[in-house]
Parts: sequence; C-alpha cells; structure tokens
Amino acid sequence: MSTVNATIQLDSVLKQESQELFDRLGWSWNEAIALFLRQSVREQAFPFRVETSVSKRIGVGKGKFAVRGDFDADNAQIADTLTR
Repeated sequence: MSTVNATIQLDSVLKQESQELFDRLGWSWNEAIALFLRQSVREQAFPFRVETSVSKRIGVGKGKFAVRGDFDADNAQIADTLTR
C-alpha cells in the first residue's frame, strides 16, 4: 500500500486535546485519523450518527453538528480496520 501526505487545517486546541486522548488510548494521531477514514469508506457514511442540534454543537466544516456514537468495536475489529 502506498501512502500520501495529507494536510488538514483545524483548531490547535482540538489537535492537542485529541492527540493527548489518542496517546492515552495507545494510538497515534495518524492511526486514529486513518481508522476514521477507513471506517467511513467501509460504511459509506460517518462511523457515528450526525444530526443537527441546538443543545450540543461542534464545528464540522461549514456547518455545526451534534455527534453521538457508540463505538463498540472490539480490538480485533479495530486492528482489522487499520490493516486494510
């Protein structure tokens, strides 16, 4: 599998907080992003439910969306996703 470099622009606090979280979980930031992308392609959708909400909003692209999800994959499923 060949790789490419990708550049994204995001809030520096979000980057730092997410990197700290993934470090605690034993994942690199790149592995976590790759997992999100692989799972999105596999499901042909976001791997979590996205809905508009007034009470709970986060910035995503130009819109704001609430994110709720139950990430119940076991370690074998996650490893399988990362190696595909």
